[in-house]
Amino acid sequence: IKDIFEKFGENFFREEEKKLYDFFKNCKNSIISLGGGFLKTENLGFVIYLKASFDYLFDNLLEKEKYKRPLLNDEKLARILYNERLDIYEKNANLIIDIENKSIKDILNEILKRIK
Repeated sequence: IKDIFEKFGENFFREEEKKLYDFFKNCKNSIISLGGGFLKTENLGFVIYLKASFDYLFDNLLEKEKYKRPLLNDEKLARILYNERLDIYEKNANLIIDIENKSIKDILNEILKRIK
């Protein structure tokens, strides 16, 4: 992602991301994990928002992952971006699951209970 952003810019990245989504969206019984900037896309289908505070997410992201994500290079700007997207996430979500301090198994069980 970092290399694509540096060479071609964010708009190019978003267009390529959209092409991949268009390719995969017709797969049956599948889950597509999307990045935070992808919610500007229309007709996403059933959206599950895995909700957590900025501090929880940022503190739990490995340093090597932060380095790979250009929009996380500056913690202050990343926090602003997070806050700008909160309303978009919540308005577009069909289901909101709080993930803070939960295991993957607990999160999955909660999702399964709530979508049945």
